[in-house]
Amino acid sequence: MTPPRTTAGEPDPGVVYEQVVARIAEVQGIINVAEAELVSLVRQGIEAGASGGTALSVQAWVAWRTGMTPGRAYSVKLLAERAAELPATIAALDAGELTIDQA
Repeated sequence: MTPPRTTAGEPDPGVVYEQVVARIAEVQGIINVAEAELVSLVRQGIEAGASGGTALSVQAWVAWRTGMTPGRAYSVKLLAERAAELPATIAALDAGELTIDQA
């Protein structure tokens, strides 16, 4: 399919598209790094007694403190608990190369 023609002064849609795609990748990398830090903090929380004296499970505590769905909180909790077993995965997460869903 031929891209639509642009008139003088209008940005080329193909160039705009490539800029959008590049920015999406950049922003997702930032989100990935932030989520890696969250996994690290949850691990520290687990080691410190994550529920803070409440009767909450770790999953419920993560959901409560972050506003995540219970399913997403479970994924974060699981990665935090297994971080020592998954050094390559955690390194890729820390580098922004993986999302929590991919890890």
